[in-house]
Amino acid sequence: MKKSASSRFRQNAVLAVCSLIIAAFFYPLMLHMIQFPASDIYLHTEFADLISLRTPSTWFYPIAHPLWHFVVRFLRLFGMPFNHAGVLFTTLIKIAELLAVNWFYTRQLSKRIDGVWISLLSFVTVMVSAICIPWINPHVYLNAGTPNTWHSPTQILMIFWMLLIVFFLSSSYDRQLKFPGNECDLTWKKAAVFSVFLVACLLSKPLFILCFFPGAAIYFLIQWIHNPRFTRYYIRLLISLIPTFMFIILPANTYFGAETDSGIRFIFNPQLIADTVQAALLTNAFPFVVLLINRKKQTSTITPITLWTYACACLINAFLCETGFRADHGNFGWAMLGSSMLLWVIAIPQYVEMVLENQTKSGKWINAACGVLLAWHFFSGIYYIYYLFTSGKWY
Repeated sequence: MKKSASSRFRQNAVLAVCSLIIAAFFYPLMLHMIQFPASDIYLHTEFADLISLRTPSTWFYPIAHPLWHFVVRFLRLFGMPFNHAGVLFTTLIKIAELLAVNWFYTRQLSKRIDGVWISLLSFVTVMVSAICIPWINPHVYLNAGTPNTWHSPTQILMIFWMLLIVFFLSSSYDRQLKFPGNECDLTWKKAAVFSVFLVACLLSKPLFILCFFPGAAIYFLIQWIHNPRFTRYYIRLLISLIPTFMFIILPANTYFGAETDSGIRFIFNPQLIADTVQAALLTNAFPFVVLLINRKKQTSTITPITLWTYACACLINAFLCETGFRADHGNFGWAMLGSSMLLWVIAIPQYVEMVLENQTKSGKWINAACGVLLAWHFFSGIYYIYYLFTSGKWY
């Protein structure tokens, strides 16, 4: 017991240090970005300032990201300066993302490795970027993307809720599959909590929901066919989606409503398909290799849910495009970047298991190669942060 308490203390201490490191560089980074009037953090803080509690019509512009705007507006009402309100809230959300990843890794790995390593791996996960290849993406983000998008405050908020959604759902369904009869793990209270997570994610940034719903629908339809005795679970899951469907019309109206000249259309563009494949490979080289190696060892439902979601995100990015005012905004790419974080979250624990279990000569070489790939992602992420500080650009 003393050893366990000591391990938890060390884990929490390292986690606290990692949180302080994120705050120490991310807060100044956002303050640097907000100096640019065209940056995301500046524009969204400006939108937040347009909200007037006495004028309800201002509450719904721009409705695509109201959760971030309302929180920042609340901070502004209490006298926080323009340059600090959104920066502070976004920094706290990034730290909350670190804590969420650490919680998941602790559940997965606490019996396998020391808590210090869990905290360090959590930190690595929220720092990685696409691998930097000088002749393809010399500035890391452009031509590739990144699971950790530092310049978009609404994306950071969306990723936090995305993690809670997938952690909650996969944990619940893992328990459900262990029931011998027709018991239902998804109580009405749990369904309500899950519904809140979905709505919060939608109102942070709607793009993840657009790929999560079809991806999860495919997976759970297959599950329903194979496990009809869990019908009560699937029906409650469907009911929990209703509030999100009711709210989804609001961001859709912002993007494609009658007051805009924007639209959406299907497109078959070989270059766009190639760009999607390139972005997927550069952003997720390490997760793809680890998941491929462990393809026969997948036991948790979080893996198929993630893979179906990411596949739908890639298809959306490759075959749908916006028209009119938003033609070059690339909004469909946000779902792909966000869901790539899920690939990282499921790959890291599997890599740890590889290192612990595969001690043959060839296995050690494979582990070392994956470790080099992981380091490449991590140090590319460090370089990207340096680039943002020194380049005079915000993405």
